[in-house]
Amino acid sequence: LIKNSIPDPSYQKPFVPLNSKETSSQLRCPTGPNAKMAVQSMNEANQGINHKVIETIKLSKGERIIEVGMGNGAFVGRILNSAVDLDYTGIDWSKTAVELAVEKNRDLIESGAARFINASSEAIPCRHESFEVAIAIHTIYFWKQPVLHLREMKRVLSPSGRICLCFGDKDIMQTL
Repeated sequence: LIKNSIPDPSYQKPFVPLNSKETSSQLRCPTGPNAKMAVQSMNEANQGINHKVIETIKLSKGERIIEVGMGNGAFVGRILNSAVDLDYTGIDWSKTAVELAVEKNRDLIESGAARFINASSEAIPCRHESFEVAIAIHTIYFWKQPVLHLREMKRVLSPSGRICLCFGDKDIMQTL
């Protein structure tokens, strides 16, 4: 569990010309003409914590990873380069985010190292015990029933699997 209570000094607020409700909706599930910019803004804002998570989870040779809410898959290459023979699955409920991830990571898909699924983590379309590691970075805020999502993540993990759930401090997140 990684709690991000220190804001990234390089963080700049996303440039998405929307009211707060629309911005929140884009952050939850990027769609439409602002989706690509919203996803890119999230990548920039979360780069530091994403790198820290990848470093902290210490992936091992041959592990299978699922990332819940991977956005456009900007960090997949870094995840896969952190150990040998890793297998990555990204899941996001934004169809646009999945399309962007596929476009950005076509070579990793073609090599068989990565795949992307458009689905909710309330019902992960994978078999029981399919992964050794589950990652969810800055997604919990958007889960209406977090227990359902966490239960699903546990279901798809092997018995000795591990979950890395990363979220920001409430006070800091409210200032964004």
